[in-house]
Order: sequence, then structure tokens, then C-alpha cells
Amino acid sequence: MVQLPNGRTLHQTEDEAIEYLRDRAEDVDPETDDVNVVRVSVENEDWTIAEMSWQNIALRLMGGE
Repeated sequence: MVQLPNGRTLHQTEDEAIEYLRDRAEDVDPETDDVNVVRVSVENEDWTIAEMSWQNIALRLMGGE
């Protein structure tokens, strides 16, 4: 899931989420806007929710996965 000031979007993969964020990065003010990339994993009835670190997001956005 990607959370931007204009709403949240769901994506099937981390790559899709990062690409979505990359496409909208110019519309985001990093000083004031709340931006998150969250990984949600579901196995049976067990849910895991983890926020992706900004270091990983930055590396992925720069293309250095």
C-alpha cells in the first residue's frame, strides 16, 4: 500500500508500489506531506503489516535495489 496526501492505493508487489510512488514524487513535499509504503502480508487469518524504511524506499527510487 502507498499512502500519499491524496489517498491510499493498493499494489500487488513492492515494485509496483515503488513505481507508483516514483511516478507521483514530483507532487509530494517531503517536508510536510505524510508518505508511507506499507507491506501487508496475509497468510490464512494471520496478517503482518510492516512499514518500509525510508532508506529502502530511497534506494529503490534511485534504482539501486
